[in-house]
Amino acid sequence: MAGDDDASELARGKAGPGKGFPPWLIAVIAVGIVSVLFIMQNRTRVKVHFIVFDRQARTWVVILISMALGALLAEVVRLAVKRRRGAPASRPDPT
Repeated sequence: MAGDDDASELARGKAGPGKGFPPWLIAVIAVGIVSVLFIMQNRTRVKVHFIVFDRQARTWVVILISMALGALLAEVVRLAVKRRRGAPASRPDPT
């Protein structure tokens, strides 16, 4: 029967014109759900003391900014190492 074939293809994710959801879409949805849960669980305000300023911010904002600054610092270090390795090992003699 045609109906049985359609049901089995649907169960295997091979039915329809798009043949199911693409993996990247599933990943985006999963990250979105986890992000919303993260924000909902970290809504309390915390006091942040940093060098010359004191501020109150939500916990998730502090964590997100810390992660972004860490990623930025990692990229700067990676580029510095790449630049250093690309430079000659010793300077040529100016004679």
